[in-house]
Amino acid sequence: MNGLPYYKRYPRDFIEGTIGMPFELKGAYGLVLDLIYMQGGKLPDDARYISGLLGCSIRAWNGYREKLIAAGKLEAENGFISNFRASFEVDNLKIIQEQKRQNGLRPKKNNSLTEAAAKHMLNQPEPEPEREERVVVEGARESAKSDAFFDRVLGAAGVGRNGRLPERWMPPAALLHVNRWLTDLGLTEDEAVGVIVETQRGKATPGGPAAFDRAMQRLAAAKKAPAMAPGETATPRAGAKSDRAKFDHTITELADRLRTGEITIGPDRSDPFAGR
Repeated sequence: MNGLPYYKRYPRDFIEGTIGMPFELKGAYGLVLDLIYMQGGKLPDDARYISGLLGCSIRAWNGYREKLIAAGKLEAENGFISNFRASFEVDNLKIIQEQKRQNGLRPKKNNSLTEAAAKHMLNQPEPEPEREERVVVEGARESAKSDAFFDRVLGAAGVGRNGRLPERWMPPAALLHVNRWLTDLGLTEDEAVGVIVETQRGKATPGGPAAFDRAMQRLAAAKKAPAMAPGETATPRAGAKSDRAKFDHTITELADRLRTGEITIGPDRSDPFAGR
């Protein structure tokens, strides 16, 4: 797949995720997302090419690029620009399309029907198409390490306690998304669950797995940071009183304690999903 002619767009997520951005930066971000999807999830990091399509100068684009990367909206690596959610959506669509292709290769069950029976079937109303979110993709379940991990994520996020999953938490899409915290970011199951627990403390049910992406990325970055010298402790920078600074400090401290084995996270026995 070289690119997508269309893709799912979530206007509420875009608006909420770009609050505080100036108009020009929002516009550049929206157009770059279109280009990323058109390129199948990876946009060549060519300033002349991108600025030409955006209709701005190379200098202006370089400024937008730097700000969007700093905000965690874009990633630049190995000569390509990507977006975490766009990569997930493209990969998910590939799996769904492959599943449909495999279904199309199966022998047709109508070959032995008589002509009258075939005409009768043609006159019947067409069944309602199966929603992409409800397509069962066995490959996705196998790559997600285990259903138990997905259950732990649901329990930590407080999702599905009434026995019903919100649409954004339906497999295979949500299953693939949470698995990317392990495969793409290099987190362990315990680390990912720990981030959810810390993020959700005292908060309402999240809208979807993407609500935790930023915190997961910060923990992954903290894991790659150089180890502290003996006796040195991680402290927030002087004068840092914002909730963001406190949260970053908590995530960094959690990463250090998990890495050294000081704490481990197991299933919550009060969680109805534990032990599945």
